[in-house]
Amino acid sequence: MKKKNDRYRENLQRLDRAFPTKELLNTVDVAEYCGMSRQQVVRVFPFTVRANRCYNSYYISKTVLAELLS
Repeated sequence: MKKKNDRYRENLQRLDRAFPTKELLNTVDVAEYCGMSRQQVVRVFPFTVRANRCYNSYYISKTVLAELLS
């Protein structure tokens, strides 16, 4: 369990360095960070959908992403 906790912290620190002003990341941010396409990250990671008037926005928190990458 300790190794997973260490990996989580390392991943969270990397995400904090990559996105210092953001707590929620969109599909473009995650795709660039992971080196994947936007369609792939939507299928792989559990994004939260926020409906706007014109389009839907997909977001994931840095803490959830760090845990999933661990």
